[in-house]
Amino acid sequence: MYNSPMRIRLTKWGNSLGIRLPKIFALEMGMRSGDEICVEIQDQSIVLSKAETLDQLLSHVTLANRHNETDTGDVRGKEQW
Repeated sequence: MYNSPMRIRLTKWGNSLGIRLPKIFALEMGMRSGDEICVEIQDQSIVLSKAETLDQLLSHVTLANRHNETDTGDVRGKEQW
């Protein structure tokens, strides 16, 4: 496990700023090119984490937290259900 801080220079990328994630960090997290990540700010720090897959997100759905079906009324126009 890699625990030492590493300094990385920000670079301009269009109208944004970008960083390159060091290979050692990507390997440690099991990340590959094309993977999605979550970016958030916590206590004045930028936190990057691996995004959950659809299957992982759906595993959080239970009968207790699932919404009931909503009736939006009769069909109008050319919509079909």
